[in-house]
Amino acid sequence: MIETDLRLVVRDNRPSTDEEQWLRSVLGSDVTQTIIERRADETGRRKPARVPSSLLDYTTLLQLRSCLNAIDWARLAPSLGKKHEFDVLLDQVERYRNTVAHNRELLQHEAALLEGVAGIIRTRITIGRSTMDIDSKHYPVIEYLRDSFGNEATNLDPSSAWTSTHTGLSLQVGDVVTFTCRGWDAQGRELTWTVGRAIGPTQAKATGSEATLEWVVREEDVGARTDVMIRLNSSGKYHRHAGHDQSVMFTYTVPPPIGI
Repeated sequence: MIETDLRLVVRDNRPSTDEEQWLRSVLGSDVTQTIIERRADETGRRKPARVPSSLLDYTTLLQLRSCLNAIDWARLAPSLGKKHEFDVLLDQVERYRNTVAHNRELLQHEAALLEGVAGIIRTRITIGRSTMDIDSKHYPVIEYLRDSFGNEATNLDPSSAWTSTHTGLSLQVGDVVTFTCRGWDAQGRELTWTVGRAIGPTQAKATGSEATLEWVVREEDVGARTDVMIRLNSSGKYHRHAGHDQSVMFTYTVPPPIGI
């Protein structure tokens, strides 16, 4: 999860130039080409599932650190804190990640330390990113949302009543779609996730900052456009939008069952 959070920081703060061009300027052409090949390999191995298209999603922790060092730290400080303190934390992460990468188990105190450092980094990043949206002091935000086919919601704008992710997929009655969710609340309240048709009853519910939801395709979902809505709510009295804090819609197609 540390890499995922650091990628968000890089995306928020890197120059608005072409991603590949910027990576070549920061990491060099050879390293960037390796990342491009890593993405191509992942795409081929996981067909027909969809994988992220952004090259940043295939960078290592060390490469992400180089990306961060190429950005003016004044822009990063609200999310990462003082540079020398962040460097100390990331040194610890790299040290123990190397141990895991070489198939060596961490001792109990080492695992606890890594977990604690990861928690500090993630909390700083989340709080820092929330300052870009002042309402996030009062309402929770969706940090990550992906379906079991690899479609990831990338336009997570909490200020909008809902955002849409068009999957282009055709599902069959009886299919089960799993949604992986992650959210954060500045006030630490319990978070509740629901899934169901955009207009219709809730089909499944889960609680926690990280949750998994299952949506089962039914006959009543048949249509040229089937909109599935994932909603996030805190346990607070007030909500950002009418009845919910943030929602994302995934759009599919569900043709009539054969013979009907």
